[in-house]
Amino acid sequence: METGAVLTGDVIGSTRTDQEFLPKLKRVLHDVNQQFSARHDRYEIYRGDSFQFVLRGNAGLSLKAAILIRAGLKSETIYPEFPARFDARIAMGIGNLARVQHKPGESNEEAFIISGKLLDGLEKEKYNLVAGMNNPAWINLLNVATRWADHIISNWSAASADTLYLHWLKELNQSEIAAAFGITQPGAHKRFQQAKIEYLAFCEENFRKTVNELLNDRDHHTA
Repeated sequence: METGAVLTGDVIGSTRTDQEFLPKLKRVLHDVNQQFSARHDRYEIYRGDSFQFVLRGNAGLSLKAAILIRAGLKSETIYPEFPARFDARIAMGIGNLARVQHKPGESNEEAFIISGKLLDGLEKEKYNLVAGMNNPAWINLLNVATRWADHIISNWSAASADTLYLHWLKELNQSEIAAAFGITQPGAHKRFQQAKIEYLAFCEENFRKTVNELLNDRDHHTA
């Protein structure tokens, strides 16, 4: 049995009858998927405004994927053909995944079930990002990072989303960001500060280490 993560989400800032978000969502999921393509990840859009993104083998990267998806949706100039900005609620379920790759949205595997239940709960909360595993005692450990990251992302400007997206997805440094947006190096530095990229990197690293430690501990006790 393989371990992985399932990100289940729905788009905020649109309605199911308003399809303006759909081309942008497809493009963002495709581009983020390319970042992790060596790990045989998959994504699916279903029920109009909902989606699932599957990470196999390295569940610790799920927060990075979730932040990138939200950054892409909240961006304004990265995809000039899709300038409208949206956001998404995303629930990350971490657990077992069969080696047979079921179609996202049609699986009853552990990680899918956890993710779906968490997303249902998010609709009643004031947060837009959550993670969980099959041990309730671990939820608080995981969500120290997600709550902090969610607070930052929810207050992003379009420029902050653009900056994080290019920095993490394309691995552009501050000089390259400055050139990409036609701004000065100090201007790019200010964008990094406003996007709180240093803090998000800390959240992502902390989350990844926590997930890996919890999975190693679980595997040790079940061996």
